[in-house]
Amino acid sequence: MQSLFSTAGLHPRNSFQRWQEFLLEQPVPLEQTRLDPGSFEGRLDAAEIGPLLMTRISQGSKRSAVTPATIRRFDKGDTRVVIVKLAGVLATQPDERPCLQRQGDLLVLDHRPVVLTSGAASQSKFLEPLRAPGQGAGPVSALYGPDGRPEPRRRGAHHELRRIRRHRAPSRAWPGSAWS
Repeated sequence: MQSLFSTAGLHPRNSFQRWQEFLLEQPVPLEQTRLDPGSFEGRLDAAEIGPLLMTRISQGSKRSAVTPATIRRFDKGDTRVVIVKLAGVLATQPDERPCLQRQGDLLVLDHRPVVLTSGAASQSKFLEPLRAPGQGAGPVSALYGPDGRPEPRRRGAHHELRRIRRHRAPSRAWPGSAWS
């Protein structure tokens, strides 16, 4: 994954403001509020894996809201976002139903209003399609060559998926899946 932005090295007084400015430049439909008056740390890494955009976000505690206005602004249509919780806790409130995600949990969100609140030292991985809705995301087998080994240009994606698997506690493995 390639690092796109980090608050490392920024003055603590300016770090959250710079984080917000960076995210406003991205197609991320979020309004953010800082929850901790102390220093804020954030890092965003990304990679394209075939038709998917994989983003890893490490951040301090904050509240993010996907509002009707931000949804209209970015017009992502019927796409869904898959969130894999790597560290910390994420509280979500889709449709006014509170829900907690912890390390190893998987969450699928569509583009409707939602409030996400992350605690300190939070880290999540986001997967979303790069293609328009209805075009399909393509097969996972596209990561592999005819011999069943990861294609050289896709090897990073293969290793990243294996790394995500290691973060999921065995007691929380998905039943009947290759991840269990």
